[in-house]
Amino acid sequence: MTACGHRQIQAAITDYMRTGSNREKVGASMAWYFARPGLQYASMGDLRRGVPTEESKAALEALTDLRNDYRSACLSAFLACEDPQTRQDLSLELSLDPADYPAELRNSHEKARLIIEADPEQYRRLLERCTHTPPPTQDEQDRSACRSLDNGHWESVTLRHHG
Repeated sequence: MTACGHRQIQAAITDYMRTGSNREKVGASMAWYFARPGLQYASMGDLRRGVPTEESKAALEALTDLRNDYRSACLSAFLACEDPQTRQDLSLELSLDPADYPAELRNSHEKARLIIEADPEQYRRLLERCTHTPPPTQDEQDRSACRSLDNGHWESVTLRHHG
């Protein structure tokens, strides 16, 4: 990382996500984690409060364009992939929040979201960490149901994932 810099490494990873084999795309998705600059904290108190140093925030923000390119490449790779395991691995790089994608990718994002929500077991790992829950449609509200939990309590659930 020191020799090439975060920008060059992230650009190469994004290229692999766009043009690589399935294995290379999964490898690129794993490499992305290590290609991000880490946030630094001046003290344990700042860490506890989630207040990183201005320098580390600036380093992360300087790569926003590459992060957006990478996110778009992951979305395209996910939709183009036919292999269920590879698609599941690629799904971990997606966000279910449409605001994380530019307007021109909203239709693609919606297709990906529908694929993911249609098979919650396959995409369980993504859904477990998802913090975005789109507002329910009237149809989804109408399909609400109750089910018994293992402890005998009842909960109201809809037939879609709640992040």
